[in-house]
Amino acid sequence: MIAEEIVLLHTCLQIGGILFIILFLGIYYQTRKSMRWATTKGKILSSSISSWNMSGEVEKLHETKIEYQYEVDGRLYSSKRVYYGDWLATNSLSYVKKITEGYGIKPSCVVYYNPRKPQNAVLIKGIAPPVYSLLVFGLVLIGADICIYLFF
Repeated sequence: MIAEEIVLLHTCLQIGGILFIILFLGIYYQTRKSMRWATTKGKILSSSISSWNMSGEVEKLHETKIEYQYEVDGRLYSSKRVYYGDWLATNSLSYVKKITEGYGIKPSCVVYYNPRKPQNAVLIKGIAPPVYSLLVFGLVLIGADICIYLFF
């Protein structure tokens, strides 16, 4: 590798690693705030799994799609946020099935909502396993960057 390529790779790995870690910390911050939110009863409107293949990949990625309604102070709200970071797809179909089956169409569920902004709500508090992939990926990129720095 020539020096310019090493510097470019070094810079990309650093920036990528830092961005993934910052994204994880942002989600972590939101989940910590949601731990103190109020609860109300909600109703599941729809519950499904969305699956697709990445181009050229054999393994599928999956995500939970749940829509629910809830009422706060006489006002009706709806949301699709299951947990913070639910937009991250996972290759674990069993994990996605577990969540989706737990929130199949049923009369009621517990909804955690922000008392200051009732339109912000989640069904699951805390960090879900797919969110940790952001932290792991960020640390792997920074580790690769350190290896390149030390050995090239």
